[in-house]
Amino acid sequence: MQNSFTIREATIADLPDLAALHVASFNETHGMFNAPTIATRKWQWENIFQNKNDSWFCVVIEKENEGLIGFAKGQLYNHADHSEYLGELNKIYLLQKYQKLGLGRQLICKVANEFIQRGITSMLLFVMLIAHPINFMS
Repeated sequence: MQNSFTIREATIADLPDLAALHVASFNETHGMFNAPTIATRKWQWENIFQNKNDSWFCVVIEKENEGLIGFAKGQLYNHADHSEYLGELNKIYLLQKYQKLGLGRQLICKVANEFIQRGITSMLLFVMLIAHPINFMS
């Protein structure tokens, strides 16, 4: 698959597309039962961006002529349960038709590099068992 992909920081202008992508990729991963709506996700992302600070960041992957196809959100991790970790890969979603191309790995690397630039050298990720984590990096 020869395509042009760009990974960049999400901006407030991305909110409508980010909300739609979040719903589509969430539904592909978890199913549509009790799934959030685009309006709900848009409201959530608007609230997150309105309170933008250095405690979190979001990167998106965009396909030329198609728009957003994936995203990852990193945030500071400050909990006693795993105090050895300072960063958390909080969310990572990629539309199914773009999985198995190495794009998820690129998103993870972008998040890890952003943490390193911020002086954070440890990161964790929590995975939902129903999301088939065995195939996460295959």
